[in-house]
Amino acid sequence: MTLTALVALMVELAGPDCRAPCQRRAAKLAPVLLAEAGEMSSLGAGVSFHESSYRQHAVSHKGAIGVMGIHPGPTADAAVYCRDLDVTTMLGNVRCGVRLLRRAMTKCGPDPAIFLSRYRGERCGKSDYARNVLDRLPKV
Repeated sequence: MTLTALVALMVELAGPDCRAPCQRRAAKLAPVLLAEAGEMSSLGAGVSFHESSYRQHAVSHKGAIGVMGIHPGPTADAAVYCRDLDVTTMLGNVRCGVRLLRRAMTKCGPDPAIFLSRYRGERCGKSDYARNVLDRLPKV
């Protein structure tokens, strides 16, 4: 996927309300996703939109931080697999998110409908989270 195609996909994921600020966030995030996630960049785009609407300073009601919605608690996977990264920066957050996506895929198999639940810290299996992320992505 090219950088231009990824930015276009990200703006499309956000829908018609993605105006200038959203488009700038997508354009800033896209090269980082492409460099870090490679073949998983469209899935990373779906996760980052679902988690944060591409906002690096987002914090969920459960404490997940950054563009990829990383859970930083001591029992979270990020505490083990991303301890060398600063997840408060966009690059560190995306790198951690991609590591966790790849780990989830290793644990649960190649089907994102199954492994996305693991990304969220749940057991491998279909989940509303996976459905919400995947329903926005174009079907290939």
